Amino acid sequence: MRSRTDSLDNRKVELKSGVPANELVLSIDGLTPASIPMNRLAKYLEVYSLMLGNDPYIHFTAVRDGSCAIHAYAEEAAVPRIKERLSRLQEEIAPRQASKARQDLDDLLFADNAEGEITAYGQKVLTFPGRNRRTVEEIGPIERDHTIEGQIFQMGGKDATINVLLRDGDRELRCVVPIELARRLAVHLFGPKVRLEGTGVWYRVDGQWQMRSFEAVDFFKLEDESLRDALANVRATLPAIPAAGFIDSLEELRRE
Repeated sequence: MRSRTDSLDNRKVELKSGVPANELVLSIDGLTPASIPMNRLAKYLEVYSLMLGNDPYIHFTAVRDGSCAIHAYAEEAAVPRIKERLSRLQEEIAPRQASKARQDLDDLLFADNAEGEITAYGQKVLTFPGRNRRTVEEIGPIERDHTIEGQIFQMGGKDATINVLLRDGDRELRCVVPIELARRLAVHLFGPKVRLEGTGVWYRVDGQWQMRSFEAVDFFKLEDESLRDALANVRATLPAIPAAGFIDSLEELRRE
């Protein structure tokens, strides 16, 4: 694995064009300032900003001719943070939001039949294959009954369906629920884990099934219990097994 100092030189480098060394440039090969719609440019800026952490010390400066080149300038206070973030993106260990934004940016380029790269501090640091990336085999959508479970940590929405976010270990799960179910779930916000039942929308991508969305229709509260309590409950349902042979019986079941 490359060190971060190898990924981004800490020395200031003046760019050939004479612009400040702290300039960041997203170059898009396939679009020009004259051909890109303003709302599409705004989308690129939104995703690009997310990838860099929505840092208030980074400022958009211009879109220049040739290939569509989106120029931004980082104030000196932001330089260490931006170098760290770009290095983490290079090494594919960036925060989830930054990694998703990188993929979203490549998706935009793919949809626009373009490709791109980011130059920072005089060096090319990231490339986006866009139109050149490997073709993905996708089958779907297919609806399936499914369940998800975790602790509810966020709920919100203004229409007939409410967005619900759950945390299961390091994973974050998202689903939508009708208002009536949302009212019942609200009392469990930041409470014990719940299991949501409903319908998932699935796609098969390159041989792997992925659930893209999930709509819940009911839920069950999952009780917190220790392993000792769980074993006691199992043993209580099997009264014919002597206490001394209980663990041996579990081992026998596991082997089977």
